[in-house]
Amino acid sequence: MSVFPPQPALRRTALAVLLLAAAGAAPAAEPPPPPPPVEPPAVVDPNALGFIQRVIIGTPPPGCDGCPPRVCADRPYPVTISGVLPHSCITFRGFRELPVAAPFTVLAAEFKADTCSGICLDVEVPFSATVTMSPSVAGANSFHLFHFTRGCPDSSLGETLTRIYAYTVEPACDEPPPPPPPLDSLVRRLVRFEVTPDPRCPEDSLVLEMVKNGCPPCLDLVSLEFVPVHLRHPTTGGIRARVDWRVPCAELVCWPDTLRLGLGRFAAGHHLIGVDVDVYVLREPDPDTVVSFRREVTFDVRRACDSAACVFPLLGTARDARACALEVAPGKRAPLTLLSSSRADLGGLQGRLELPEPFRVVGVRSPAGLPRVHVSWIADGRGARYLLFTSDGQVIPAGRSRVLEVDVEADASAPLGAHGGLVAWVELASGPAGEEIPLCDISNLRLAPIPLCVGTPADSCDANGDGRADVRDLVLMTRCFRLELPAGDSAAVCRDCNGDGAFTFADLWCCARHILRGPFVPRDSVRVDGSVRVSLAPLERWGEGWLVRVRVTGAEGVAGAMLRLRYPAARWRADIPVFVAPARTAATSEGWLPLIDHEEPGVVHVGGLRFGDTAPAEVEFLFGLTPTGTPEAADRLVAEGADLVAPDGTVLTPSAPLPDVSLLTAEPPGAIALGLPTPNPFTGSTRFSVSLPREAAVDLSVHDLAGRRVATLGSGRLPAGRRDFTWSGAGVRDGLYFVRLTVDGRTYTSRVALLRDGR
Repeated sequence: MSVFPPQPALRRTALAVLLLAAAGAAPAAEPPPPPPPVEPPAVVDPNALGFIQRVIIGTPPPGCDGCPPRVCADRPYPVTISGVLPHSCITFRGFRELPVAAPFTVLAAEFKADTCSGICLDVEVPFSATVTMSPSVAGANSFHLFHFTRGCPDSSLGETLTRIYAYTVEPACDEPPPPPPPLDSLVRRLVRFEVTPDPRCPEDSLVLEMVKNGCPPCLDLVSLEFVPVHLRHPTTGGIRARVDWRVPCAELVCWPDTLRLGLGRFAAGHHLIGVDVDVYVLREPDPDTVVSFRREVTFDVRRACDSAACVFPLLGTARDARACALEVAPGKRAPLTLLSSSRADLGGLQGRLELPEPFRVVGVRSPAGLPRVHVSWIADGRGARYLLFTSDGQVIPAGRSRVLEVDVEADASAPLGAHGGLVAWVELASGPAGEEIPLCDISNLRLAPIPLCVGTPADSCDANGDGRADVRDLVLMTRCFRLELPAGDSAAVCRDCNGDGAFTFADLWCCARHILRGPFVPRDSVRVDGSVRVSLAPLERWGEGWLVRVRVTGAEGVAGAMLRLRYPAARWRADIPVFVAPARTAATSEGWLPLIDHEEPGVVHVGGLRFGDTAPAEVEFLFGLTPTGTPEAADRLVAEGADLVAPDGTVLTPSAPLPDVSLLTAEPPGAIALGLPTPNPFTGSTRFSVSLPREAAVDLSVHDLAGRRVATLGSGRLPAGRRDFTWSGAGVRDGLYFVRLTVDGRTYTSRVALLRDGR
């Protein structure tokens, strides 16, 4: 996700909002006229915070009462606060650890300023309290201390103070310190490498992906690039990756991240490439450390793809196949979207679905948003047989495309944790004109069914009890963090989605993952509202693709948003992160929690929940679109659905049409632009476009990986407008090159690959 790294200020703002909500912040009620303001006592300790005058972490060694306290590894230890309250209207309400899903500890001390009576006795009241902390490993440690002062009535929030307390956990106090774990063994597990697409064919342009392995926090993927071969030993290859890892770590959310590097085409067979990885371990106050290692990546390129176009004979899913692709509760049903993988446009499919106990197919239909795609099916034991066809010129595009929505039901007697696998066969495929599309040869592939499990599905997130899970339920669940619900309603609303026995932010994310892919709120439950609007800002050039800004105007009256945008998956790929950022016309976006799902090819689901009591008039969601093939004139980004929920649960839909924009010609008004190379990779020649808002001096050139100029495509003054240039690659060898445009001292670059040898 280093493609768009989240802004540190945004993370800190979101963290403060979430922790404040978890601690029970609620909208302020209007109290009666208060007595004169209460001044906290004078500071008597450098660690004092508000009414807390002293903070003691740990205990003194046995038999040494005057010694400084210490914390020993693998032993519980106390954190004690104490102080003196200035008069009787201030009362101490308690000291506790907050149940926050974060990689660090949060403690909260709560006080109440009873301003309702207006009568305060001038009597000092001492207080003290202790929280016993769980054992920690040796090394630097810290906790966050929140100081809440509530007003009267009890629901109002008067003041919040916070401070981070750092301390050292000593090794076992009566034993020599254990050696730290080898750093090299830790960093080798931080990232993994994959070569896509899968399956791979000789005509595919392959991409190397570096992804976080298990999403460890405080890890930034910095770069993945080719380096000039002459700078390295010729046997080591020319790919280098850099990763930054910050330790000790105090990050609330791990942001998923992927870096991609085009490899070009490879001949059929087994291949191995080497990647040199440099992990920069950033530690304060200790010196930084660089750990380097080499990772070898192997992959196969099939031989059977180079004949005619074919269809992969199994339907798949966009969800992670190494875990449960679908969770279904006993006696309940849940939908699963299936995708075809084809090397040609399709007009129809015929096949069967196979399911073992305790699952069965109870419905098959075309996915939402696919007009003129018709599905018929009949039950076949626990599975089904299906028939899909298109009409009125509609086609299912080549690549990975949504084709079926399958409702899977679990037996009422199925135990939690039971597993099974769905196998979705394609037995016959047709092209748009009725011609038969052959099935791809999979005899040399190891096939695995789509994993299903009995657990907590989407309807476990039905917080409002209307029989379905949607964005209204997420908005309602945010009240659990403000402690606004009566005790009898908490169990019904605060849904334990992940089954760990407690409601935390992890459950909110769990439900969001289910809901983002679900259907939109039924139209009969939606009120059209002209005060809210969804728009797309002019696309901005970002690398070889576009930076997309989706704006929601009228957000001050919105508590939650779910948007769905569609793009051509055969030629484009969505990049993460998608995050809420301050819009250019808004002062702030504080209080919004972003949600994202981009794994389904061709679709980006974006959304957000508002945790703050106030919100900006406009918020903005950002993501990137990168071309994976040659863009076509008809390629567009289309917003096909939007649910915007008011704080009272009313679902709003904009009265204005939802936006769409061309992905081939979109440019910000009056911008200098270097167009995408077409085709890329190329064997004969490739074309570039240069767009100028006014006449200017231009230098357009091609450079190799060492920075040497190998061709000059244009030099001199050009008039305003668009002009095309062509490069044949004459006189240079196959490889990766950079097209460089210099205008008015500013430089724009684009990458292009020349492949003549048929790799």
